[in-house]
Amino acid sequence: MQVDLAHHLHVTRAAVTTIVDRLAAAGLVVRESSPVDRRVKLVTLTPKTWQVLGLHYRPAGQRVLALTETMPPTDVDRLTQHLSSITEALTSDS
Repeated sequence: MQVDLAHHLHVTRAAVTTIVDRLAAAGLVVRESSPVDRRVKLVTLTPKTWQVLGLHYRPAGQRVLALTETMPPTDVDRLTQHLSSITEALTSDS
C-alpha cells in the first residue's frame, strides 16, 4: 500500500504518489485495487522491474558469494550475524 511505502521511506504520501506515478509511467509498477478495501491501492512490481533488479543485483551477489567462499567458516558466521543485526535494525519500526 502506498501509505505503508510512505511510512517505510519516511516521506509524505504525496511524495510516494509522485514516485509511484513515475514508476507506473515507466512500466515498472502497477497499481491495483485491494480486494478487501477499495480505498486501498496496492503497488506491484512488473516483470520488467524484476529483470532490471536482476541485472544490477545478481553480479553483486555473485561477488559476495565468491568472497565468502574464501573466508573461514567462523568469519562467514560472524558476517552473517552482523548482517542480520543490520537488517533487523533497518527494518524495525523504531
